[in-house]
Amino acid sequence: MRTRTRQIDERFPLPVSEKAILTRAVRRFPKCLRNVPNWFVTEPYEVPGSMYFGRYSPVTLQPLRYDQAGDYVPLHIAIQTWKDHGHWFDGVGFHVTSPWVVLVVQNCVTPTGNVTKRAKAVIKRLHGHWEFTRNGKDIQGILSWPQRLQSRSGVVAGHPVFLCGEGVCGVTGRIVPGCGGDPASSDQDAFSVMLYEMATKSAVDVLARPRQDTKGGGGAKCEQLRLFDEP
Repeated sequence: MRTRTRQIDERFPLPVSEKAILTRAVRRFPKCLRNVPNWFVTEPYEVPGSMYFGRYSPVTLQPLRYDQAGDYVPLHIAIQTWKDHGHWFDGVGFHVTSPWVVLVVQNCVTPTGNVTKRAKAVIKRLHGHWEFTRNGKDIQGILSWPQRLQSRSGVVAGHPVFLCGEGVCGVTGRIVPGCGGDPASSDQDAFSVMLYEMATKSAVDVLARPRQDTKGGGGAKCEQLRLFDEP
């Protein structure tokens, strides 16, 4: 009887089959984030996948020291550490720091698992990379912004939102359909207006999208970005 052995790629410590799984997991995230050394692993406080989790360094396997750059790793190493210690860790997380920010839109996922139309319109206007959060009720987007931002709360499209300018967030890799773009392509104009409205008004909404006007020989024209208070 022939004994089946697990194929090993000498350049990578995982068996080939597991390497394929890891590769697929990594590819759920934009290229601009994969090699950024901002990743760590998460330990569940309640049940696996909970919104409440412990933060651990894949380097030391000790509690994460937020101000120590050496505690963070690129994405593929964080995922490999999670897989290697699946009895302990339940996922990976991202260190949010300039030029990245994370915007969480709360309670915008319907019982059927869809994002409300108004919230979907907003995130499509902002661009960036959007995914469902661990609790299955919210969505979060990784966006880019050239200046460091303070974390803040507000209301957008009738939903409470939280903007994280510096901190940590757990990720899921469960992309919002049609919204898994590149954070580096965030619409800076739309985001700028939304930040202003969050700071000055109780609720905002992004309604307009760029429109191409080809009539009469005219070039591309952008409809004015409109934001307004919730009734």
